[in-house]
Amino acid sequence: MNIKILQLNKARLCMGLFLCDGRPFRAHTGMWNFYVPALKIKLAYSQNGKLQCLHKVTPPFAELMRGSLDGKRIGRYSADEWKQALGKSTRRRAAENYVAAYRLHLAELGPKPLGICYVSNFSYKFSGDKSETTGIMVEDIRRLAPKKNATEEEIIAAGVTLDGLKSCFRQQINGYVSDLNSVVGVMPVDAEQEIEEILSLLAAQVDH
Repeated sequence: MNIKILQLNKARLCMGLFLCDGRPFRAHTGMWNFYVPALKIKLAYSQNGKLQCLHKVTPPFAELMRGSLDGKRIGRYSADEWKQALGKSTRRRAAENYVAAYRLHLAELGPKPLGICYVSNFSYKFSGDKSETTGIMVEDIRRLAPKKNATEEEIIAAGVTLDGLKSCFRQQINGYVSDLNSVVGVMPVDAEQEIEEILSLLAAQVDH
């Protein structure tokens, strides 16, 4: 599998700006990740290399993982669904997103994925621990020619599942599927081999 990997050593997200190598870049921020148009990278928020969500209902990680919230509903999701989401590494989620984005692009439903971006030292708070994070490099949807929105059936036929709230269907941009992340996010179907290949490729380049 031939995938470009962009490796950054140190970066910070602060007040809508992505600060990298001493240069500020404008960023569009969401609950699970943010997009930097100038660099064409969409990166996850992270905590100890795991996914992090900025939504106000996000449960405390330690409390969630030790089982204190088991059996409860947290916002629209169960504690188990939150546990699976926040327990996943940003590396794995980037690999899942790359495969899903690639399939959607082949079906002409989404922007083209351009590679994987890995940051070894990343922060998004004024204080607190720094962590690695990972995301995908992807075309800027706002620069693509507008088209008719994809249907749910077309998205499923492309080989991906819709997220739990169908945000990928409801929140398309210029007719393209963009929002892949949620507590129960978009997933490529039967893609474990492709995901593992990407994870191995990434590890070979960044772990040394």
